[in-house]
Amino acid sequence: MLNGYQGKVYTVDARKISVQALGKYFPNSPMLAAAVTVSGVMKKDAFISEMRASYQHKFAKKPEEHREDLNIYLNLEMNI
Repeated sequence: MLNGYQGKVYTVDARKISVQALGKYFPNSPMLAAAVTVSGVMKKDAFISEMRASYQHKFAKKPEEHREDLNIYLNLEMNI
């Protein structure tokens, strides 16, 4: 199936991570975090900073607890 691929294959339960961390289904974020983590294309701090900026507009008008959820979510994603 992988045609002789010798690298590692990882699985990520993006639904579970997303729902646990935010109570919402944002599966692309855990998948992106996993790809960034295993590939090393960005440093963790830079990735979290970019994701935080990206999510700010989604949580800007939400209660304060959602902004805290964002911090938990971003940190959880990067512990893959």
